[in-house]
Amino acid sequence: MISTMQFSGSDCTRTLDAKNRIVMPPAFKEGLKENTFYVICFPNDNYLRVYNEEDLNSIFNEKLFASGGGKDNLRRQRYVFSRMIKCELDSQNRFTISQKLIDLAGIDKEVRMIGAGTRIELWNPELLDEDFGNISEEDFEDFDSDY
Repeated sequence: MISTMQFSGSDCTRTLDAKNRIVMPPAFKEGLKENTFYVICFPNDNYLRVYNEEDLNSIFNEKLFASGGGKDNLRRQRYVFSRMIKCELDSQNRFTISQKLIDLAGIDKEVRMIGAGTRIELWNPELLDEDFGNISEEDFEDFDSDY
């Protein structure tokens, strides 16, 4: 089962160092179940997602592996797994992002990290601001705020 609210209420900007390392903020480190996690860029995303292994396995079992082993599904699995890396925090709470993922997300030097419930998202700050700028009140019309 996917954890629903382990990453929330945090939004910070970090800088990639010369080795493509980034420091994990303390608020996000608390939400990680282990020092090992996965960074992935799903198709059609322009940002990176960070998942605990347990949560990523739940998503994959529900979506990626649920449709069997047909040729199309094998192709999808190959594509998705080629856009994912396993990361581990070092003693200074840093982790390394591959250049391929950095390029896929359009990240340059600055990385905006936000908590998004079941995951951490890593964005190019300009792209996140643009994404937030596209939100309107209509996006929340069916959202019941009474609970």
